[in-house]
Amino acid sequence: MIKALFLHSLLFAAAVLADGLFYRQYWAEFDENISNHRDGRWRVNDPEIATDDAFGKRSEVLANGLVLLNAPELLVDLEKAVLYLEMWGGHPHTANKRVTVNGKAVYSIPDYGTALGHCVYAYPSVDIEPPHLVTGVNALQFSCERGEGFWGHFILDNVALQCVYKPDSVRKRHPGLVDFFARVVAPPCIENDTVTLRLDIPQDSAPKIGSVEFIARYTGFDENGNCDHSDWHGYTFKRERISHVGNAVAFPFAIKWDVRLLPDQSTPLQFKAIVKFKDGLCYETAPTTGSLLRRSRESVQMFYCADAPVPFWSRAGVCKTAKIYSPIDPEKIVAAQLHIKIWDGGEGNVTKPFRINGHAYPVTSKRAIHDVVHSVLTIDPAHLVKGDNVIALLSDTDHHGIEILRPGPCLIIRQRQ
Repeated sequence: MIKALFLHSLLFAAAVLADGLFYRQYWAEFDENISNHRDGRWRVNDPEIATDDAFGKRSEVLANGLVLLNAPELLVDLEKAVLYLEMWGGHPHTANKRVTVNGKAVYSIPDYGTALGHCVYAYPSVDIEPPHLVTGVNALQFSCERGEGFWGHFILDNVALQCVYKPDSVRKRHPGLVDFFARVVAPPCIENDTVTLRLDIPQDSAPKIGSVEFIARYTGFDENGNCDHSDWHGYTFKRERISHVGNAVAFPFAIKWDVRLLPDQSTPLQFKAIVKFKDGLCYETAPTTGSLLRRSRESVQMFYCADAPVPFWSRAGVCKTAKIYSPIDPEKIVAAQLHIKIWDGGEGNVTKPFRINGHAYPVTSKRAIHDVVHSVLTIDPAHLVKGDNVIALLSDTDHHGIEILRPGPCLIIRQRQ
Protein backbone atom coordinates (compact mmCIF):
# COMPACT_ATOMS: atom_id res chain seq x y z
CA MET A 1 0.00 0.00 0.00
CA ILE A 2 2.79 2.42 0.94
CA LYS A 3 4.64 1.54 -2.26
CA ALA A 4 1.46 2.16 -4.28
CA LEU A 5 0.93 5.58 -2.67
CA PHE A 6 4.58 6.48 -3.32
CA LEU A 7 4.21 5.46 -6.97
CA HIS A 8 1.03 7.54 -7.27
CA SER A 9 2.90 10.53 -5.84
CA LEU A 10 5.67 10.15 -8.43
CA LEU A 11 3.15 9.84 -11.25
CA PHE A 12 1.35 12.97 -10.03
CA ALA A 13 4.60 14.94 -9.95
CA ALA A 14 5.53 13.79 -13.45
CA ALA A 15 2.07 14.75 -14.71
CA VAL A 16 2.30 18.28 -13.31
CA LEU A 17 5.73 18.81 -14.80
CA ALA A 18 4.65 17.39 -18.16
CA ASP A 19 1.40 19.35 -18.30
CA GLY A 20 2.67 22.74 -17.19
CA LEU A 21 4.14 24.85 -14.41
CA PHE A 22 2.62 26.70 -11.47
CA TYR A 23 4.34 29.91 -10.42
CA ARG A 24 3.97 33.37 -8.91
CA GLN A 25 5.58 36.47 -10.34
CA TYR A 26 6.80 39.36 -8.19
CA TRP A 27 7.61 42.80 -9.60
CA ALA A 28 10.11 45.14 -8.01
CA GLU A 29 8.90 48.61 -6.98
CA PHE A 30 11.06 51.64 -7.67
CA ASP A 31 12.18 53.73 -4.71
CA GLU A 32 14.18 56.88 -5.44
CA ASN A 33 15.74 56.84 -1.97
CA ILE A 34 17.15 53.37 -2.54
CA SER A 35 18.12 53.92 -6.20
CA ASN A 36 19.68 57.32 -5.44
CA HIS A 37 17.93 59.19 -8.25
CA ARG A 38 14.42 60.25 -9.31
CA ASP A 39 14.05 58.93 -12.83
CA GLY A 40 11.40 56.34 -11.93
CA ARG A 41 13.40 53.50 -13.46
CA TRP A 42 16.64 51.80 -12.57
CA ARG A 43 19.75 53.09 -14.34
CA VAL A 44 23.04 51.23 -14.40
CA ASN A 45 26.43 52.82 -15.13
CA ASP A 46 29.97 51.70 -15.79
CA PRO A 47 32.30 52.36 -12.82
CA GLU A 48 34.51 54.94 -14.58
CA ILE A 49 31.70 57.35 -15.48
CA ALA A 50 31.49 58.86 -11.98
CA THR A 51 34.85 60.58 -12.45
CA ASP A 52 34.47 61.31 -16.16
CA ASP A 53 35.10 64.98 -17.02
CA ALA A 54 32.37 65.07 -19.71
CA PHE A 55 29.55 63.11 -18.06
CA GLY A 56 30.43 62.65 -14.38
CA LYS A 57 28.16 65.48 -13.16
CA ARG A 58 25.01 64.31 -14.94
CA SER A 59 22.09 63.22 -12.76
CA GLU A 60 21.97 59.74 -14.33
CA VAL A 61 25.40 59.00 -12.89
CA LEU A 62 23.96 59.16 -9.36
CA ALA A 63 22.01 55.96 -9.98
CA ASN A 64 23.49 52.99 -8.15
CA GLY A 65 21.88 50.09 -10.06
CA LEU A 66 20.41 48.55 -6.90
CA VAL A 67 17.01 46.84 -7.17
CA LEU A 68 15.21 45.55 -4.08
CA LEU A 69 12.59 42.91 -4.92
CA ASN A 70 10.29 41.36 -2.35
CA ALA A 71 9.50 37.68 -3.01
CA PRO A 72 7.98 36.18 0.18
CA GLU A 73 8.43 32.55 -0.87
CA LEU A 74 9.86 29.61 1.06
CA LEU A 75 12.83 28.53 -1.00
CA VAL A 76 12.25 24.84 -0.27
CA ASP A 77 9.00 25.13 -2.27
CA LEU A 78 10.69 26.30 -5.45
CA GLU A 79 11.58 24.16 -8.43
CA LYS A 80 13.41 27.12 -9.97
CA ALA A 81 13.39 30.91 -10.18
CA VAL A 82 13.64 33.15 -13.23
CA LEU A 83 14.62 36.82 -13.29
CA TYR A 84 12.78 38.72 -16.04
CA LEU A 85 13.71 42.19 -17.28
CA GLU A 86 12.16 44.93 -19.41
CA MET A 87 15.47 46.44 -20.46
CA TRP A 88 16.75 49.18 -22.72
CA GLY A 89 20.06 47.67 -23.82
CA GLY A 90 21.83 50.95 -23.33
CA HIS A 91 24.36 53.10 -25.07
CA PRO A 92 25.92 51.26 -28.01
CA HIS A 93 28.87 49.06 -26.99
CA THR A 94 27.82 48.82 -23.31
CA ALA A 95 29.28 45.46 -22.33
CA ASN A 96 29.23 42.72 -19.68
CA LYS A 97 25.79 43.45 -18.22
CA ARG A 98 25.37 41.38 -15.08
CA VAL A 99 23.57 41.10 -11.74
CA THR A 100 24.80 40.05 -8.29
CA VAL A 101 22.07 38.31 -6.27
CA ASN A 102 22.18 38.98 -2.52
CA GLY A 103 25.97 39.06 -2.69
CA LYS A 104 25.94 35.29 -3.25
CA ALA A 105 26.44 34.87 -6.99
CA VAL A 106 26.96 36.86 -10.19
CA TYR A 107 24.81 36.13 -13.24
CA SER A 108 25.45 37.36 -16.78
CA ILE A 109 22.57 39.10 -18.56
CA PRO A 110 22.15 38.03 -22.19
CA ASP A 111 23.31 40.61 -24.71
CA TYR A 112 21.36 40.85 -27.96
CA GLY A 113 23.66 43.19 -29.83
CA THR A 114 24.34 46.22 -27.63
CA ALA A 115 27.98 45.25 -27.13
CA LEU A 116 28.35 45.17 -30.92
CA GLY A 117 26.98 48.70 -31.26
CA HIS A 118 23.30 48.03 -32.03
CA CYS A 119 20.30 49.83 -30.54
CA VAL A 120 18.46 47.21 -28.50
CA TYR A 121 15.45 46.84 -26.25
CA ALA A 122 15.10 43.30 -24.93
CA TYR A 123 13.37 41.12 -22.35
CA PRO A 124 16.04 38.72 -21.09
CA SER A 125 15.31 35.90 -18.67
CA VAL A 126 17.99 34.66 -16.28
CA ASP A 127 17.64 31.40 -14.35
CA ILE A 128 18.50 32.01 -10.68
CA GLU A 129 19.42 29.16 -8.35
CA PRO A 130 16.95 29.20 -5.43
CA PRO A 131 19.71 29.03 -2.74
CA HIS A 132 20.99 32.39 -3.99
CA LEU A 133 17.66 34.02 -3.10
CA VAL A 134 16.21 34.88 0.30
CA THR A 135 12.65 34.73 1.57
CA GLY A 136 11.54 38.34 1.46
CA VAL A 137 13.53 41.30 0.12
CA ASN A 138 16.23 40.32 -2.37
CA ALA A 139 19.08 42.71 -3.21
CA LEU A 140 19.86 42.71 -6.93
CA GLN A 141 22.95 44.74 -7.81
CA PHE A 142 23.18 45.39 -11.55
CA SER A 143 26.42 46.49 -13.21
CA CYS A 144 28.12 46.82 -16.60
CA GLU A 145 31.31 47.87 -18.36
CA ARG A 146 31.99 50.64 -20.88
CA GLY A 147 33.22 48.29 -23.58
CA GLU A 148 34.24 50.19 -26.73
CA GLY A 149 31.69 52.97 -26.18
CA PHE A 150 31.75 56.39 -24.58
CA TRP A 151 29.60 55.53 -21.54
CA GLY A 152 28.48 52.14 -20.32
CA HIS A 153 24.84 52.64 -19.39
CA PHE A 154 21.54 50.72 -19.56
CA ILE A 155 18.04 51.08 -18.10
CA LEU A 156 15.70 48.63 -16.38
CA ASP A 157 12.08 49.71 -16.80
CA ASN A 158 10.76 46.72 -14.87
CA VAL A 159 12.22 43.76 -12.99
CA ALA A 160 10.34 40.60 -12.01
CA LEU A 161 11.10 37.30 -10.31
CA GLN A 162 9.14 34.25 -11.37
CA CYS A 163 9.01 31.63 -8.62
CA VAL A 164 8.18 28.19 -10.05
CA TYR A 165 6.81 25.70 -7.54
CA LYS A 166 7.73 22.09 -7.04
CA PRO A 167 4.76 19.77 -7.76
CA ASP A 168 4.42 18.66 -4.13
CA SER A 169 4.43 22.30 -3.04
CA VAL A 170 1.48 23.03 -5.32
CA ARG A 171 -0.42 20.10 -3.85
CA LYS A 172 0.36 21.24 -0.30
CA ARG A 173 -0.41 24.95 -0.76
CA HIS A 174 -3.30 24.66 -3.23
CA PRO A 175 -5.17 21.41 -2.54
CA GLY A 176 -8.07 22.61 -4.70
CA LEU A 177 -5.79 22.50 -7.76
CA VAL A 178 -4.50 18.94 -7.32
CA ASP A 179 -6.54 17.77 -10.32
CA PHE A 180 -6.20 20.98 -12.34
CA PHE A 181 -5.11 20.68 -15.94
CA ALA A 182 -5.14 23.06 -18.89
CA ARG A 183 -4.15 22.88 -22.53
CA VAL A 184 -4.67 24.95 -25.64
CA VAL A 185 -6.92 23.38 -28.24
CA ALA A 186 -6.07 24.36 -31.81
CA PRO A 187 -7.00 22.90 -35.20
CA PRO A 188 -4.44 20.60 -36.85
CA CYS A 189 -4.56 22.74 -39.98
CA ILE A 190 -5.11 26.49 -40.47
CA GLU A 191 -6.58 27.23 -43.92
CA ASN A 192 -8.60 30.41 -43.27
CA ASP A 193 -7.69 33.99 -42.36
CA THR A 194 -8.58 33.42 -38.71
CA VAL A 195 -8.02 30.56 -36.31
CA THR A 196 -9.97 29.85 -33.12
CA LEU A 197 -8.03 28.86 -30.01
CA ARG A 198 -9.60 27.77 -26.76
CA LEU A 199 -8.45 26.59 -23.37
CA ASP A 200 -9.43 23.12 -22.24
CA ILE A 201 -9.85 23.17 -18.42
CA PRO A 202 -12.13 21.61 -15.80
CA GLN A 203 -15.26 23.78 -15.92
CA ASP A 204 -15.49 24.00 -12.13
CA SER A 205 -12.12 25.80 -12.04
CA ALA A 206 -13.30 28.62 -14.36
CA PRO A 207 -14.56 30.91 -11.52
CA LYS A 208 -11.03 30.92 -10.05
CA ILE A 209 -9.45 32.23 -13.27
CA GLY A 210 -9.09 35.95 -13.94
CA SER A 211 -7.64 35.83 -17.46
CA VAL A 212 -5.85 33.65 -20.00
CA GLU A 213 -3.02 34.83 -22.27
CA PHE A 214 -2.54 32.87 -25.49
CA ILE A 215 0.99 32.73 -26.94
CA ALA A 216 2.22 31.25 -30.21
CA ARG A 217 5.52 30.02 -31.56
CA TYR A 218 6.04 30.78 -35.25
CA THR A 219 8.29 32.56 -37.73
CA GLY A 220 7.52 36.28 -37.69
CA PHE A 221 8.81 39.74 -36.79
CA ASP A 222 11.23 39.53 -33.86
CA GLU A 223 9.36 42.00 -31.66
CA ASN A 224 11.12 40.99 -28.45
CA GLY A 225 14.55 41.79 -29.88
CA ASN A 226 16.26 38.51 -28.96
CA CYS A 227 17.56 37.94 -32.52
CA ASP A 228 15.30 34.90 -33.02
CA HIS A 229 12.28 35.39 -35.28
CA SER A 230 11.17 31.75 -34.92
CA ASP A 231 10.38 31.57 -31.21
CA TRP A 232 7.55 32.37 -28.79
CA HIS A 233 6.22 35.80 -29.73
CA GLY A 234 5.15 38.68 -27.51
CA TYR A 235 6.66 40.69 -24.68
CA THR A 236 5.62 42.89 -21.76
CA PHE A 237 5.24 46.65 -21.78
CA LYS A 238 4.79 48.27 -18.37
CA ARG A 239 4.28 44.75 -16.98
CA GLU A 240 1.42 43.87 -19.36
CA ARG A 241 1.86 41.27 -22.11
CA ILE A 242 1.37 42.64 -25.62
CA SER A 243 2.05 41.60 -29.24
CA HIS A 244 0.99 38.04 -28.43
CA VAL A 245 -1.99 36.12 -29.81
CA GLY A 246 -4.49 37.62 -27.36
CA ASN A 247 -6.33 37.45 -24.03
CA ALA A 248 -9.56 35.86 -22.87
CA VAL A 249 -11.24 36.92 -19.62
CA ALA A 250 -14.33 34.70 -19.40
CA PHE A 251 -15.29 31.05 -19.83
CA PRO A 252 -14.96 29.25 -22.25
CA PHE A 253 -11.70 31.24 -22.66
CA ALA A 254 -11.55 31.26 -26.45
CA ILE A 255 -10.23 33.79 -28.97
CA LYS A 256 -10.00 34.30 -32.72
CA TRP A 257 -6.54 35.11 -34.12
CA ASP A 258 -6.15 36.95 -37.42
CA VAL A 259 -3.42 35.25 -39.48
CA ARG A 260 -3.90 37.09 -42.79
CA LEU A 261 -0.41 38.62 -42.53
CA LEU A 262 1.29 35.82 -40.67
CA PRO A 263 4.30 34.80 -42.79
CA ASP A 264 4.24 31.39 -44.48
CA GLN A 265 5.57 28.73 -42.12
CA SER A 266 7.92 25.85 -42.89
CA THR A 267 7.10 24.11 -39.58
CA PRO A 268 3.89 23.76 -37.55
CA LEU A 269 2.80 26.54 -35.20
CA GLN A 270 2.75 25.79 -31.49
CA PHE A 271 0.55 27.34 -28.82
CA LYS A 272 0.55 27.65 -25.06
CA ALA A 273 -1.35 29.70 -22.49
CA ILE A 274 -0.66 31.54 -19.26
CA VAL A 275 -3.59 30.97 -16.91
CA LYS A 276 -3.81 33.73 -14.32
CA PHE A 277 -5.86 32.85 -11.24
CA LYS A 278 -7.61 35.60 -9.34
CA ASP A 279 -5.41 35.03 -6.27
CA GLY A 280 -2.22 35.76 -8.24
CA LEU A 281 -1.16 32.18 -8.93
CA CYS A 282 -0.21 31.44 -12.56
CA TYR A 283 -0.11 28.26 -14.62
CA GLU A 284 1.79 27.92 -17.88
CA THR A 285 0.52 25.10 -20.08
CA ALA A 286 2.75 22.75 -21.99
CA PRO A 287 3.02 23.57 -25.72
CA THR A 288 0.59 22.01 -28.17
CA THR A 289 1.80 19.59 -30.82
CA GLY A 290 1.32 22.24 -33.51
CA SER A 291 -0.88 23.43 -36.39
CA LEU A 292 0.03 23.53 -40.07
CA LEU A 293 -0.55 26.79 -41.97
CA ARG A 294 -1.73 26.23 -45.55
CA ARG A 295 -2.44 28.80 -48.26
CA SER A 296 -3.36 27.78 -51.78
CA ARG A 297 -3.70 31.02 -53.77
CA GLU A 298 -1.68 33.58 -51.85
CA SER A 299 1.64 33.78 -50.04
CA VAL A 300 2.95 35.94 -47.18
CA GLN A 301 6.65 36.76 -47.03
CA MET A 302 8.83 38.74 -44.61
CA PHE A 303 11.80 40.96 -45.47
CA TYR A 304 14.35 42.67 -43.18
CA CYS A 305 16.97 45.31 -43.93
CA ALA A 306 20.17 43.76 -45.20
CA ASP A 307 22.41 46.81 -44.81
CA ALA A 308 21.20 48.74 -41.77
CA PRO A 309 23.73 51.12 -40.20
CA VAL A 310 25.14 50.29 -36.76
CA PRO A 311 23.83 51.91 -34.66
CA PHE A 312 20.65 52.69 -36.63
CA TRP A 313 19.85 56.07 -35.12
CA SER A 314 19.49 59.67 -36.22
CA ARG A 315 20.24 62.85 -34.31
CA ALA A 316 21.71 66.29 -34.98
CA GLY A 317 20.26 66.37 -38.50
CA VAL A 318 22.18 63.34 -39.79
CA CYS A 319 19.90 61.23 -42.02
CA LYS A 320 20.40 57.46 -41.83
CA THR A 321 19.22 55.13 -44.59
CA ALA A 322 18.85 51.42 -45.20
CA LYS A 323 17.26 49.20 -47.83
CA ILE A 324 14.71 46.41 -47.69
CA TYR A 325 14.88 44.25 -50.80
CA SER A 326 11.57 42.84 -52.07
CA PRO A 327 11.34 40.54 -55.11
CA ILE A 328 7.57 41.13 -55.38
CA ASP A 329 5.88 43.14 -58.13
CA PRO A 330 3.67 45.79 -56.41
CA GLU A 331 0.79 44.86 -58.74
CA LYS A 332 0.66 41.42 -57.10
CA ILE A 333 0.54 42.80 -53.55
CA VAL A 334 -2.73 42.15 -51.71
CA ALA A 335 -1.62 43.81 -48.44
CA ALA A 336 1.60 45.12 -46.90
CA GLN A 337 2.69 45.89 -43.36
CA LEU A 338 5.79 47.37 -41.80
CA HIS A 339 6.79 46.37 -38.25
CA ILE A 340 9.21 48.69 -36.49
CA LYS A 341 10.27 49.33 -32.89
CA ILE A 342 12.06 52.52 -31.92
CA TRP A 343 13.45 54.18 -28.82
CA ASP A 344 11.74 57.55 -29.03
CA GLY A 345 14.11 60.31 -27.99
CA GLY A 346 12.32 62.76 -30.27
CA GLU A 347 12.44 64.02 -33.85
CA GLY A 348 12.94 67.67 -32.87
CA ASN A 349 11.64 70.00 -35.59
CA VAL A 350 11.58 67.35 -38.32
CA THR A 351 8.04 66.87 -39.67
CA LYS A 352 8.67 63.63 -41.57
CA PRO A 353 11.19 61.67 -39.52
CA PHE A 354 10.55 58.27 -41.17
CA ARG A 355 10.04 57.60 -44.88
CA ILE A 356 9.75 54.61 -47.21
CA ASN A 357 10.80 55.46 -50.75
CA GLY A 358 10.14 59.11 -49.89
CA HIS A 359 6.67 58.47 -48.43
CA ALA A 360 6.22 59.49 -44.77
CA TYR A 361 4.85 57.09 -42.15
CA PRO A 362 4.36 57.78 -38.40
CA VAL A 363 6.69 55.86 -36.07
CA THR A 364 7.20 58.26 -33.12
CA SER A 365 4.98 59.41 -30.25
CA LYS A 366 5.59 63.07 -31.26
CA ARG A 367 6.28 63.66 -27.54
CA ALA A 368 9.88 62.40 -27.20
CA ILE A 369 8.79 59.98 -24.47
CA HIS A 370 12.22 58.27 -24.14
CA ASP A 371 10.53 54.90 -24.29
CA VAL A 372 9.72 52.13 -26.74
CA VAL A 373 7.22 52.74 -29.53
CA HIS A 374 6.18 49.65 -31.49
CA SER A 375 4.37 50.45 -34.74
CA VAL A 376 2.57 48.09 -37.11
CA LEU A 377 1.93 50.21 -40.19
CA THR A 378 -0.33 49.51 -43.15
CA ILE A 379 1.78 50.29 -46.24
CA ASP A 380 0.31 51.45 -49.54
CA PRO A 381 1.52 48.93 -52.19
CA ALA A 382 1.99 51.87 -54.57
CA HIS A 383 4.72 53.14 -52.24
CA LEU A 384 6.78 49.96 -52.72
CA VAL A 385 9.00 48.83 -55.56
CA LYS A 386 10.31 45.52 -56.79
CA GLY A 387 13.91 45.66 -55.66
CA ASP A 388 15.43 47.97 -53.03
CA ASN A 389 12.97 49.93 -50.87
CA VAL A 390 14.79 52.81 -49.19
CA ILE A 391 14.16 53.52 -45.50
CA ALA A 392 15.16 57.02 -44.33
CA LEU A 393 15.38 58.18 -40.69
CA LEU A 394 15.92 61.80 -39.61
CA SER A 395 15.98 63.68 -36.30
CA ASP A 396 17.56 67.05 -35.55
CA THR A 397 17.74 66.71 -31.76
CA ASP A 398 21.15 67.06 -30.10
CA HIS A 399 20.78 64.09 -27.76
CA HIS A 400 18.88 60.79 -28.03
CA GLY A 401 16.98 61.36 -31.27
CA ILE A 402 15.34 58.31 -32.81
CA GLU A 403 16.86 54.85 -32.39
CA ILE A 404 15.58 52.02 -34.58
CA LEU A 405 15.80 48.96 -32.36
CA ARG A 406 17.08 45.60 -33.46
CA PRO A 407 16.07 43.70 -35.63
CA GLY A 408 15.19 46.86 -37.59
CA PRO A 409 12.24 47.53 -39.91
CA CYS A 410 10.49 44.43 -41.25
CA LEU A 411 8.28 44.43 -44.34
CA ILE A 412 5.54 41.77 -44.52
CA ILE A 413 3.80 41.34 -47.88
CA ARG A 414 0.83 39.22 -48.90
CA GLN A 415 0.80 38.53 -52.63
CA ARG A 416 -1.19 36.65 -55.24
CA GLN A 417 0.54 33.56 -56.50
